Amino acid sequence: MPDALQPARLSGAWRLLSWQTEHADGTVGHPFGHDAAGLLVYAPSGHMSGALMRAGREPFSRPRSEAVELDAGEPSELAAAFNSFLAYAGRWTLDADGTVEHHVEVASIPGWAGRTLVREASLDGEQLTLRTPVRTIGGLEQRGVLRWERAG
Repeated sequence: MPDALQPARLSGAWRLLSWQTEHADGTVGHPFGHDAAGLLVYAPSGHMSGALMRAGREPFSRPRSEAVELDAGEPSELAAAFNSFLAYAGRWTLDADGTVEHHVEVASIPGWAGRTLVREASLDGEQLTLRTPVRTIGGLEQRGVLRWERAG
């Protein structure tokens, strides 16, 4: 039986178990593959941070030796890196109906800052499931389903 959602139960770090898209026609996709990795943190202060990536990402052919170097990687490598990583952070709120809202302040995707991302949440022991609203992408209705486990 799912646990009651309370901010104290969501607070902490969560490690990604799976990220899939469930399509209206019954097919299932895996945006970053079957072995995607991710970390989600809900702080008691109301701040949150989430990051997802495709496993096995290739290093740049011209690696950065310092964090501020902007000329690392070839354009195709930079595009592949961007398209295999997603991160955002901001504040979070939990509604009485089990909806978690991520109030995005910074994001790897331009245009997400200032948006609120709504997630239907359910908690079963030490596993958290977040579902996106149904949306139409490429003419097909789908929703994202992300399953997390409490990180050590």
